[in-house]
Amino acid sequence: MEAYYAHFFALSPDMFCIAGLDGSFLRVNPAFTETLGFLADEMQQRLFLDFVHPHDRAATADELAKLRTGVPARFENRFLCKDGSWRWLAWRVQPVTSEGLLYGAARDVNGQKTAEAELRHRRKVIESLFDSLPGLFLVLDPDLKIAGASNAYLEATMTRREDLMGRGLFEVFPDNPNDPAATGVSNLRASLDRARATKAPDTMAIQKYDIRRPDGVFEERYWSPINAPVLGADGRLEYLIHRVEDVTEFMRRHVHPQRDSGALHARMEQMQAEIFDNAQKLQAANEQLYGMNAQLLQAKADADAANQAKSRFLATMSHEIRTPLNAILGYSQLMLRDPTLSGGAKANLDIINRSGEHLLTLINSVLDMSKIEAGRTELSPSTFSLSGLLDSLTGMFRLRAEAKALCFEMHLDGAPTAYIFADEGKIRQTLINLLANAVKFTEQGQIRLHVTIHDRAGCLWFAANVEDTGPGLTPEQQEKLFQPFTQIGEHSNIGQGTGLGLAISREYARLMGGDLTVSSVPGRGSVFHFEVPIGRGNSGVAPRRGMARRIAGLQAGQVAPRILVADDQAENRDWLVKLLTLLGFAAKGVENGEAALRCWQDWRPNLVLMDVHMPLLDGLQATRAIKADPRGEETVVLILTASAMDDQRRTALHFGADDFLAKPCHEEELLEKIAAHLHIVYDYQNTSSASEENVPDLSRLPSRLALLPRALIAELLQEILNGHKTHIDRCIHQIEKAGDPGAAMALRNLADRYEYDALIRLLEEACHP
Repeated sequence: MEAYYAHFFALSPDMFCIAGLDGSFLRVNPAFTETLGFLADEMQQRLFLDFVHPHDRAATADELAKLRTGVPARFENRFLCKDGSWRWLAWRVQPVTSEGLLYGAARDVNGQKTAEAELRHRRKVIESLFDSLPGLFLVLDPDLKIAGASNAYLEATMTRREDLMGRGLFEVFPDNPNDPAATGVSNLRASLDRARATKAPDTMAIQKYDIRRPDGVFEERYWSPINAPVLGADGRLEYLIHRVEDVTEFMRRHVHPQRDSGALHARMEQMQAEIFDNAQKLQAANEQLYGMNAQLLQAKADADAANQAKSRFLATMSHEIRTPLNAILGYSQLMLRDPTLSGGAKANLDIINRSGEHLLTLINSVLDMSKIEAGRTELSPSTFSLSGLLDSLTGMFRLRAEAKALCFEMHLDGAPTAYIFADEGKIRQTLINLLANAVKFTEQGQIRLHVTIHDRAGCLWFAANVEDTGPGLTPEQQEKLFQPFTQIGEHSNIGQGTGLGLAISREYARLMGGDLTVSSVPGRGSVFHFEVPIGRGNSGVAPRRGMARRIAGLQAGQVAPRILVADDQAENRDWLVKLLTLLGFAAKGVENGEAALRCWQDWRPNLVLMDVHMPLLDGLQATRAIKADPRGEETVVLILTASAMDDQRRTALHFGADDFLAKPCHEEELLEKIAAHLHIVYDYQNTSSASEENVPDLSRLPSRLALLPRALIAELLQEILNGHKTHIDRCIHQIEKAGDPGAAMALRNLADRYEYDALIRLLEEACHP
């Protein structure tokens, strides 16, 4: 019987899960992971509330509290998907307190919720249109209760909509109790009954009504009503439309014949002319509305076409830039493994690597902004060490701050949380953008990063304040601060970057359910406040990041795996084959998909590194052909492509690829993926070197520079003022040859990051101690 239930749990199309009383997932079925996109391992041991939308967490927390007391629950909430979207789920949860477990079943009701929201929107639009109609209209339900009223009707009857809705028609508009001969209510009721019975419009003769004014006094009116039924799809009565024409003025003149008949006739003609004129205006307004709708539809189509063209252009340009950049970074990484290279040559290669990474960062920023504008940015939540993130940021920016004689502080307050569950990459990038701007624009004083972890309405929040003592921002500058391609301040014309950092950071914050704001006073600095909801992470699945180590080669005793490299660019193919051969793999290279298929059939590689865009047969089609062969299950296909858009990964997996990596790829990431798929083990060597260990403290660097030839220091200072990077590197190389490689490396680190202000300050202090 237990095997039967396990089989049902695995095959059921409904989403089933088992959780502890604390709300932590213990087991989820395949329907659960297929609907949300997470792997089972990514959900197990996670708290239920970590996946719930921030706006639904308080209500869900109340339901969980009831469950812990043994009371079953039914509720709905929005649940996080792996791609960053939210999906409505309807839950039925049964607690078994004796086992300490919660048994839950969920059904995807996202389509129903979307339809309901669309229906509410349409109904609101229709109600708004009805309310603004120029005629006198009431909408009645079959029980003659008021369901709607036009503005003109409210004005004519001197009533308010909130006083009418849901009340009976004759309760709101009774006969005048002071007029025993009044027949308005009985006549109108008879007409409405006929319309309900025949399901056809019923026209009434002119009726006398007395309308009660707000002061309680009844005012004589004469109306010409028509009552029309509104039927549903099944033919049943849904509503009654009560429409009237106010002919009070006409009847008053008719009832008092002593008045001038000529004036009455003229007034009737005037009324007819007004009716005709109003009809013409209504027709013209309708035609104008149709025209505006057509223009809006055309404008939307034009905007969609422009966005698609921009996306195609960015994807193409990204591919064209990344392809040669992959070769540049690949060969520089390969050359760094040459033990015969001098220290100076390796330093030059480091510069090439850092400059390439800087260019890659700029390309990624433009692509990120494009994906945000197109609504294609996705979340990638995972468990990570909070202290590890903050320590790496502190190490990165304390050095930059000290180079400008700034004090850098970092504080962490709030609930003790060693590991958190969120999108580490987007949080890291946002904090880097904020801290980099703070260091860039602050000339004296301090930079302070203050992080707090706090609970709000049952949800855990990460909040970070980045405070600086820089020039501050005016209200006008603050309004423009988060606009794309905008740089603010006196350095905006010479600053590095694209002007996208803050715009992307705010969009990231909002995508994660939080926000990024700024408060600033000119002359007193700025405070950027960044906060997002997070979940508690499980240390058991958090990745361990040790000291950076370079892979030296395959560990002895293993059979060398065969790896095929398929790439139409000889440069990209060549450096990969050389790297893999150097590390002990058996590697071959081919130039297109057809050659890859032939080599796969003859050589039987264990893994194929497959480029996408190749002649004759592209990499995706070649991958599909390999995987269609029963023997292809034994071959790992890892897609390498310079097309870095997110949908490329999904496309690659759809064609059968086992993994995906965007170019330019770092050798460590590539080699670790290969190891994970082929289950091999590497030998490592530490990447730190004696020269790196001898980099001096920046606070003592001026005293070391003062020992060097004054002419060399003056020349370097002048080249920095001129902004000639090539000449700057040449001068730093001369300092290295003069006998202080540690000082040269410290200067080179600052120069490669274009920290020219810090370099100028250090050199001026060396010249004038």
